[in-house]
Amino acid sequence: MNIRISTAGQIIIGDNTFIGENTYITGGRCTIEIGKNCDISHNVTITSGTHEMEPENIRMAGKDICRKIKIDDGVWIGIGSIILPGVIIGNKAVIAAGSVVTKDVPPYSIVGGNPAKIIKKYNTDEKKWEKILR
Repeated sequence: MNIRISTAGQIIIGDNTFIGENTYITGGRCTIEIGKNCDISHNVTITSGTHEMEPENIRMAGKDICRKIKIDDGVWIGIGSIILPGVIIGNKAVIAAGSVVTKDVPPYSIVGGNPAKIIKKYNTDEKKWEKILR
């Protein structure tokens, strides 16, 4: 299996979590925490590292910074998705294939797109998925 991990920070991966081929986990000195019973598909990028913008310097990408990523239990991340710094993905959330996750994802929700937006939420009282109207 070809999974690349490149970080000076701590990577925590819970029991019974699957990580697909060509997945890349990277990110400076920050912690990346992945819960138990997660399914992370192929070609996913999880990165906690970024740069401050410095418009007065010769390069826009200035000082490197990192922000912790937390992926809670039972999450499913679709093929080719990108999880960006500082994101928290709630329990049993679904990230649709090819999504770019820039903000926190609530538990029991499906997000998709670039940037990812909530598509559906699971109503735990009625035990059914509800489409989110935009």
